[in-house]
Amino acid sequence: MDKWLFSNTSLRIISLLIASVLWMNLNFDNWAEKQQEKVDDTPKTIRSVSLKAFYDDNQYAVSFPPKVDIELQGKQSALNYQNIFAANYEVFIDLTDYKSGKHLVPVQYRGFSDGISVKVIPESVNIVIEKRVTKEMAIDVKVDGNTASGYKADNPIVKPFRAIVILTESEYKNIGRIEATVDIDNATEDVTQSTPLKAFGKKGNAIDIQIFPTVVDVTVPITSPFVTVPLKLDVINKPVKGFSISAINTNVQEVTVYGPRDLIEEMNFYLGPQINLMDIQNS
Repeated sequence: MDKWLFSNTSLRIISLLIASVLWMNLNFDNWAEKQQEKVDDTPKTIRSVSLKAFYDDNQYAVSFPPKVDIELQGKQSALNYQNIFAANYEVFIDLTDYKSGKHLVPVQYRGFSDGISVKVIPESVNIVIEKRVTKEMAIDVKVDGNTASGYKADNPIVKPFRAIVILTESEYKNIGRIEATVDIDNATEDVTQSTPLKAFGKKGNAIDIQIFPTVVDVTVPITSPFVTVPLKLDVINKPVKGFSISAINTNVQEVTVYGPRDLIEEMNFYLGPQINLMDIQNS
């Protein structure tokens, strides 16, 4: 056995096996590297990517598509890296040099890995830029509910009574009112509420615009039931000796009485202050 192991033939066979293993390892490493560097001919599509827009939000309002698709093509290793760090890229439109009107704007991108070919679908988008305007408008009050039986709601008082709105020119043409809502259901006394302001179009549809202030104070005076009846003086005794009463006149002929309806409805007059004639010695 030892003679065979150290014979020329056996040494040649062992050398051949070692060489074969080394060749296979070397070629496998080269194949693996080539696989990593291989370009994937099939584009990878990422759908519904958020589209950002850069512009002066204080001066302009912009309408644009919120989503686009992107196609990626490149080395498999780069594509795998992009999957891991997807949050590093963004797709956007730069509108800093655009003015009011309709425009066809190219879609840009940044943050993708080196070695990746990027295609945005669509490559350009239609946008509309409108200039913002500032207007002052009166505040309307919507009163919900009904007072308690017999009570009456007077005209609401709003503080402040006007609002500043910031909106586009087209929105201003369609705006109908700025409204505050207050609830007076079953109220028996004045109602004061802090209520948010809302904007509505001429057709009654809600409009999302900037309103200042956002909240106002609304007071609805509540009047209790009342009746107006003649004033009757309560005269007692007679004048002292030597005096007589020619007439009793009052500056007020009628009075308004507030109270529960079942009580005041039965009143025919209001009995005024008592006048003792014995205490009167001159006119």
